[in-house]
Amino acid sequence: MAALSNIPPKKDRTMLYIGIIAVIAIVVIVAAALTYFYFDDQDRQNKNRERLKQVFSDQLNATNEVYATVTAYPAAPNKNYVDEYRGWIDGYIQRVSSYSEAVDTLVSNGTDLKMVIASDSSDYANVTQACNQANDTVRSLNDSVKRYETEYQGRLALKNNASNDYGMALERSAGFYKTAWDQLHNETTFIGSGFYHNFLKACEQNISYYNQSIAQAQSFGTVYQNYLKGADYYAINATIDGMYGNVTKLQTRYNELLVHKPNATVTLMDLNTAISGTGQWQKVQNFQVINNDYPMIISDVVVHFQLVDKANGNVRSTADVNVEMATGIGYSRYICQAILPCDEGGNYDIKYTITYEY
Repeated sequence: MAALSNIPPKKDRTMLYIGIIAVIAIVVIVAAALTYFYFDDQDRQNKNRERLKQVFSDQLNATNEVYATVTAYPAAPNKNYVDEYRGWIDGYIQRVSSYSEAVDTLVSNGTDLKMVIASDSSDYANVTQACNQANDTVRSLNDSVKRYETEYQGRLALKNNASNDYGMALERSAGFYKTAWDQLHNETTFIGSGFYHNFLKACEQNISYYNQSIAQAQSFGTVYQNYLKGADYYAINATIDGMYGNVTKLQTRYNELLVHKPNATVTLMDLNTAISGTGQWQKVQNFQVINNDYPMIISDVVVHFQLVDKANGNVRSTADVNVEMATGIGYSRYICQAILPCDEGGNYDIKYTITYEY
């Protein structure tokens, strides 16, 4: 009877059972809740991972599409046409910049994705490889941009040098032309002065200087034309043609000045054959010089003779004879002689030229 006294009353037992059942219910509910939250979190992580995978995949496709616009960029134009080449480089840089921005986004998306996938997974390796390849491509394209920029600067320098060389050659030619033109219109100082011959020589020399300078300008112009096209290209041809036209103008003016040049001629007289005191056979040609434009003065008159063998055309001998012109008349003071050694019985022609100052 004493043991039965420890058993709770029926009412108390009922409350105990209810408490136990409540605890069990709470445990079940908490466990269910924890299980729910766990699987819900896993679901969210899976969905987030799949979303990041899709974002990365979409960006990779977009990046490849942008790269395709770089590879499809037209080939460079003639790089000597530096303005066109500059525009081409700027367009290329714009496409490379767009690709670089796409790669930056790709790498950022890849970083986000790798944070939710296992580092030893194939997905992780693929993301890393794709980002590394994209970055390598950006570096390669930037290297290409640097090469194009360097080449552009080189071509621009060559064009500028060619332009400067051509410009300086034109200035040099213009100086020669002005000198020649001014001198050709200064003849009145020298007519009849005894220095007209020197004046004409100087005029002729200045025309030659100008004519020679055109060849240099044309050479530099041809180099410069490598960097020109259209009207600019043909303008150089027109300029050179105009310069050669100036030579014709100068030569025409020079020919006009020749009317003031006195005309001296040689009058041949008798031709004799003689033997010198040393027994040398010789031809003796008598002659006289006439100034056909007297009273214009000529001086330093020299007649240059050649004795030419008719049989073979060889020059047998020569003689240069200084001639003194008479004062106050238009012919030489004395009958002059040219003594030309020859062979006995030889058959010869006499040829001559005359030089003089005026």
